[in-house]
Amino acid sequence: MSGPGAALRGYNAELREGLAELRARREELSGRIREEEAERSRLQGRIWALTERLARTSESLARHLAARGELDRTIAETEAAYGKVPPAQGSPPRPRVLPLPAAGPDGAPGTGRPPRYFYFFLSQILESSQTLLDVLKGEIGNAGKASELQSTSKEKEKQAHGQKHS
Repeated sequence: MSGPGAALRGYNAELREGLAELRARREELSGRIREEEAERSRLQGRIWALTERLARTSESLARHLAARGELDRTIAETEAAYGKVPPAQGSPPRPRVLPLPAAGPDGAPGTGRPPRYFYFFLSQILESSQTLLDVLKGEIGNAGKASELQSTSKEKEKQAHGQKHS
């Protein structure tokens, strides 16, 4: 009886050792899985943070590019308008500037609508022109009055001089 019972105990012991070895391998594998899950979680957090940073940077870049484009259009339109104004007497000649395509409804080049700043500059130019026109009208009026005064005073002198000789 010692033969079959001893063999059975031997198999039983080997089975326990095999199970203990499998359990140890499972614990080791579980540890690796926990480490890799933690690493994956850290990487996903970094990816999320970098994605957010990329989105903010892209939005900022788009705003800056749009602002620069609008400034470029405003500069080109102002230079083009400046080129239509005759130069002042004795001023140096202006450089030739090639105009950019007109801006469109969304302010994009080539679509027909000038940028917002254009209207501000245009209103400033019109206001300055109106002020200059008012001053010139006043000067012309003053010059006319001065010439009338001179002519009437000369006529009075002639009349007074003529009455003395008569």
